[in-house]
Order: sequence, then structure tokens, then C-alpha cells
Amino acid sequence: MKHGLCKTVEGAAPAGPDDAPRPHLGGSMNAGQAPPDRHPRLRRLSERSQSIEEYCRSIAEAAPTAPAPASRQLLATVARQLADQVPGLARAGLEQDLRRPHTVVSLAEHHASIAHPLTMSAIATQALYSGLSGSPLISFTCATVPLDNDLFPRGTMIAGRKVAFLPQRHRAKSPLTCPAMNTEDMSGKLRQLERAGLIDAATSAAVAQWWSRIAPEVAACRLYWQQVSLLNQRIFQGVFALEAAPLVMLPIELIARDMLLADLDRGRYGWLDRSLFDPAARTALLRSLDGIRCCWNADASRGTFLFWSVDEANRLRPVFPRGDELTTRDGRAVCRIEPAAIHAALTREALVPAGSYALIRIAVQCRLRHFGGSLQYDYLSHIKRRLVSGLGAFLTEDELRGIDQAPDSYYVDFAEHEALGGDLGRLKNPISKADLASFGAASIGEAARRALDWIATSVTRY
Repeated sequence: MKHGLCKTVEGAAPAGPDDAPRPHLGGSMNAGQAPPDRHPRLRRLSERSQSIEEYCRSIAEAAPTAPAPASRQLLATVARQLADQVPGLARAGLEQDLRRPHTVVSLAEHHASIAHPLTMSAIATQALYSGLSGSPLISFTCATVPLDNDLFPRGTMIAGRKVAFLPQRHRAKSPLTCPAMNTEDMSGKLRQLERAGLIDAATSAAVAQWWSRIAPEVAACRLYWQQVSLLNQRIFQGVFALEAAPLVMLPIELIARDMLLADLDRGRYGWLDRSLFDPAARTALLRSLDGIRCCWNADASRGTFLFWSVDEANRLRPVFPRGDELTTRDGRAVCRIEPAAIHAALTREALVPAGSYALIRIAVQCRLRHFGGSLQYDYLSHIKRRLVSGLGAFLTEDELRGIDQAPDSYYVDFAEHEALGGDLGRLKNPISKADLASFGAASIGEAARRALDWIATSVTRY
């Protein structure tokens, strides 16, 4: 198995602005409405008076369901990926720990530094749940989103200032296709910020001391995405002064790739891959998910059908089915849509699963408990509904029932809390148990109502 997408050519022309989907983080989008009655579980949460902590406890104490074979395969793949790719995060017994009944996975983040105000509330919820349940936390992140989006995955935030890990020339690439960062650059950037009076000496010293400890192991990672995975666990441990299971972060696309390759090796196909390889079902799948956020929009040539093509310059290019082939927008054939050809393209890294394939494979087919924000409440519910209606003629009743019963989410995106500073400046004043308790005392109902209002007024159909 290769170690990820590592064919980056330094100085190559970046992908164009339309070659990858962009995230939308709110604001007016002239969108169609998403009535609250489409999200009954989120509406029920909005009517509850319990606190966020009580809500997290109810998840941890819920009766577990026996893991399906797909879930066991997923957890084994995670353990192997860690051991092969980011040894600094691997540890003995991880696979067994992940099978504990209280384990949840997060599907809510990009593969980017978690030290950012827009993501800290989600990370705080995960830290709260991990501390309450004692279970490990694993985050499957999207690593095919370009590095120039609003969450600034090209770097991190320090005292409200953006500090880049990578030069500007990499901004249109994705975490999977970027070279490793130069860890020696951080010290100079900290000194520049301090000299300019943009951060205080105490913050600069705290970050510099922390960075000097972790820089050698970050530099030892061969690829940027591996560095981010390791870096975020160290940020989690430094920013939260808690006894909580450490964060484990891996790109969801690479986990899905390894699971698909294993299935292709065994000739064992679940309903998603059967639908891919059957022409009639593939057409139904294409039509069913067309226009849904996180999937694709064929008429507008946005997104990509289940996979990204990776060109010679290591740029991600969208593909769509044309007959029995996956083709680029200009009609160039990438590979035939058959098991042997898909296997070969994945192995030589000419294809990588898209976030849509990975999300459906893990959130819907494996059916693990998972965290997800208000956007996921919206698009996962649409994906599930469209899959059930569009693939009804091709799947068994049990498979359709499994899709319908797959969980939508286990949290909403909570509003920023005054006790949770969202950048590396918190290293000098870590988030304490009291800070998290204050956050946990907030109302789940109020947070869910805000999420419903946001979906109804701000979220566009993809």
C-alpha cells in the first residue's frame, strides 16, 4: 500500500478555482429554504431543556448496538493506517479501544489545524464527550478541500492572527496533495508577530516553547496531511487541560480508499460499490445525489462523482461517468468503471475517493455513531432520503432499511462560548475543566434552535 498522494511537483500550476468544491460557512446565499420539519431529530433537540453535558452523557449511556462487519473493518483500517502513516499517533490496543460501546467518530472538520475560532466549539464538544465517556475520539476529516477556504487549513491562528504553515503557492492544493511544511519557519514568524506588536511576549513564548517540543516529530512526517494529524493531537493535548482520550485524526478519503481496495481484493462488494459497477444502478445513483451538498452538480459541473482524478502535477480533477468510463470535463478517459481498473487507478494514485464516497461509506454504510454539525443534519438527511428513493429497485429491503436507520448526527454546531478561545494563544492559558463545564451547562435546545434557523435561512443546496 502506498503512503498517500505524494507526487507533488514543486512549482507546478495550481488547480483552477472550479476544480474542487468550496465550503460554505453561513451568511446569505440566496438559498432555497430548508424547513425545520425536514430535520425532526434536530427539531426534537431544540425542544429539550437539558444541558449540553447532559446530552453528551445520554449518548454515552445509550445502549450500544453490535458493530456490523463494515464497522469492524473500518476500525481495523484506522489502526493499520495509523501504524503505517502516522506512527506518532498509533498505540497498542487502539483497535480494541475503538470498539468500545461509547466510541463516536467526528465527521465535521476539514483536515486543518483545530486551533481556529470557527472550529473550537466542535472540538470542545468532542473533548467534553471524550472526558465524560472515557472513550477515544477519532476524527475523519475531509482532506480534498483546497487550502484557500475560510477555515484557513494552510496554517493556524495565533492571538487572532493567521500564521501560514505553507507558502501562498500551495493555496489551491488540498492537504492530500501538499508537500510537508518547513517547521523551522514558525520561530521566525512568531518573532515577526511579536516585533510588530501583533502578539504579546507571553503568547509568543508559550507557542515557541510548545513548538520547539513538537517540531522534531512534526518534521519527521513525510507528508503535510500526516503533519496535520500529528499536530492536531498535540494541539488538543496542549489547549485542553483535561484527562480525556487524545484526538486521533485521519483523512476520511484515505480510510475509504483502503476499505475499498480491501473489498476489491476479496471480490466483496457492499451496496455502494455494487451500485458503482452496475450501469443502471450507477445512473440512478448519479441522478439521486445530483445537486446535494457534499456530492455533485452535474449541470453546473461542480463537484465530482465519487472520486477525484489526480493528474501528473498532483492536482485534483473532477470526473463523471460517461458510458463505462470515468472521464474528466474535457472528455479525457481516466479509467474504466470496473473493479480491476478502479483498483489499479487507486493503487497508482490516479484516483482518490471523494468526500461523498467516503461519507456515504462510513456514515451510512458502516453506521458508527458519529458527531456532525448542522450542515450534516441537512445534507446527510437528503443523501439518505435520495438513496432510499433512487436505489429502491437495486437494493435489498434490509439494505434500504439500514440506509434509512443510519444516524444523522450527534451534535449541532454550538455557538462560540466566551470561555473557549479558539487559537494557539490558549497554550498559555489552557481550557480547564471549569471552562468546559461552563460550556457544557449551555442549553442543547437553544443551540439546536439556532442551527435550525441557520439551515432554514442560510444553507444553499449544492
